[in-house]
Amino acid sequence: METSSVPPNVRVYGCELDAGAREQVIRLAQTPFFSRQPVRIMPDCHAGKGCVIGFSAPYEGALIPSVIGVDIGCGMLVVRLGRVAEGDSASLQAFLEKLDAIVHATVPAGAGGRLNAFGHPVFHENVDPHEFDAMLDALLPWLARLGEKSEDAITTAAAFRERFTTLQTLIGHSFSYQNLLQCCGTLGSGNHFLELDKDDTGELLLVVHTGSRGYGFSVASAFMELAQLVTRTVLGLEGLEKARFDLRRPLHRLVVERLEAFRADKAETPWALRSDVEKQAFFASRREELKGSSEYAGLTTPEEQRRYLRTQLNRIREELEERHNKEAFCPTEAQYDLGRIFGVDGSDKDHFEAIARYRKEVRTNPELSGLFSGLGAEEYLEAMGFVQLFARLNRLVIACNVYRDFYGLPDLYKNPEQLQSFFERAYVTDCAHNYVELATRMIRKGCIRANVGDELIIPINMRDGVIYARGRGNDAWNCTAPHGAGRVLSRQQARLQISLERVKEQMKGIHTTCLRPEVVDEAPDAYKGLDQILPYIQETCDVLSHWHPLWNFKGLEVGVQARKKR
Repeated sequence: METSSVPPNVRVYGCELDAGAREQVIRLAQTPFFSRQPVRIMPDCHAGKGCVIGFSAPYEGALIPSVIGVDIGCGMLVVRLGRVAEGDSASLQAFLEKLDAIVHATVPAGAGGRLNAFGHPVFHENVDPHEFDAMLDALLPWLARLGEKSEDAITTAAAFRERFTTLQTLIGHSFSYQNLLQCCGTLGSGNHFLELDKDDTGELLLVVHTGSRGYGFSVASAFMELAQLVTRTVLGLEGLEKARFDLRRPLHRLVVERLEAFRADKAETPWALRSDVEKQAFFASRREELKGSSEYAGLTTPEEQRRYLRTQLNRIREELEERHNKEAFCPTEAQYDLGRIFGVDGSDKDHFEAIARYRKEVRTNPELSGLFSGLGAEEYLEAMGFVQLFARLNRLVIACNVYRDFYGLPDLYKNPEQLQSFFERAYVTDCAHNYVELATRMIRKGCIRANVGDELIIPINMRDGVIYARGRGNDAWNCTAPHGAGRVLSRQQARLQISLERVKEQMKGIHTTCLRPEVVDEAPDAYKGLDQILPYIQETCDVLSHWHPLWNFKGLEVGVQARKKR
């Protein structure tokens, strides 16, 4: 489906955009970053913080950090947990109760403080660095094998720590390696969950949905702050001397030093910045030069002479405006070469008009601020690669810890045979839905890669389970599929409109100890239904099966209240 009210480079599949989502789509698609890129909007699209959810587009040299946002690398991991004989309800109930107890004891979860709504820790409190290193040495080679092939893949604890330290020093944030240890193997709040599903064959599958936790938040916040400083400076919204660059941070110092190389040629004041008096003097001088030319001397009548002067002066004016059109909207005296910064040719009038619109837009919507090649973009991508690795590691550690305790394998990380058995027999797939695919330069915000043969995990809601599909590699969709059903109610709307009693009624038959006021904003009624997703994804993936939930666990924030039943 294409929506006529969006720019021509945008395709919207399977949904009608509400006003908030449409505004975000148009705003993003018209920026110089995406105005010439194929923007694809998924059927589960809805408005989000800073960027529409369900957004996919390629990138070139510049990126907007708030598009991916703070939960860098969020995604789904699936492992097999075995079977229970059909009809053996007692064994199934014992299985679910055992799983629930292990998860409560093993997986710190939630947000909003040190303890979650159950009174359990939100993060690991005591992590042995030596045991953590041993776990990294065991798991990182498997992550490298299962992920995108890369010559600089991190496969040892020493390399992992070194990369963290390098990025921490560069960014200059306070998130420590000890903080990272405490985050690893923990579940987020909001829509993050653990779920046990049963497929069409009776196999039981554990689905882990979480991201990069506090680490991703810290890194993303640092780059979003930098993007605002860089964008305001290069667009002339704020002079460099007034921008709040923190020169104690190496990355800020590096960007400030590089900004000097992007200054426009100072030999001549840009035409658009000259005063009216200067422009009048300039044309008076050119007029006298033209009168002294041989062409002018050959003209015989005053009318021919006036026409010649008018034509030549108009040509000079057009050349100057074309030459300096990239400066035409910038009010500052210290000017930057926007052609180089945005990667466009000086004669590309349409693109410079997009930059002019972007300058106006970013005044009121600073979340659209970008990082540019040579001005933080490369460092952002390097950080993204590492944080995305951590998000995958976080999901894997949760799954391994649950598997270890469920089957009584205390030496899982120290026993290569047991670990190999886990990956060969239990591990199914991991698909991120909030990330930058570095190899193909593709941004996916709230959507998943759907290359040919990719295994896709598309959760609907905590009552309706998961769609398991295989990618078709459809370039028209940017080889992308939806990452879920998509919200129809904001969290605040859900808390006001849905009662806890309604959620309990909908969750009958699904084992969960999380039916508390804090879970109401994740109610099935807050999401689109299967019928609003399934009919529209056939072009991008083949649906293989529908997994039905047997058990659900949520990371709950403290202090969230639902309305009471009336």
